[in-house]
Amino acid sequence: MSDLKSAAYGAECAPTSPGASDIKQTESSGIDTPIAAVSSPCIDICKIDGNTGLCIGCLRTRDEIRGWKHMTDDLRLHLIDELSQRKVKLEAENAETP
Repeated sequence: MSDLKSAAYGAECAPTSPGASDIKQTESSGIDTPIAAVSSPCIDICKIDGNTGLCIGCLRTRDEIRGWKHMTDDLRLHLIDELSQRKVKLEAENAETP
């Protein structure tokens, strides 16, 4: 199973400690800077398409939506790249359908 699927299903990806995304790191200047986190692709159009199993708003599966908060930023970025490919594929399939 790929790292992305494992994270989406919650396997091999323990939840981070509470507030882990809010942890601040101190730079040499002594200023606290928030660690960047990858924003969710959710656009508040939350409905799963019965044919594809994907959210019609963000194109994620239910498992990917559920697993988002437990994914590392690397996996989130990988998923966002995959979502772009899904969009292109779905648009091509819709263009072929009369």
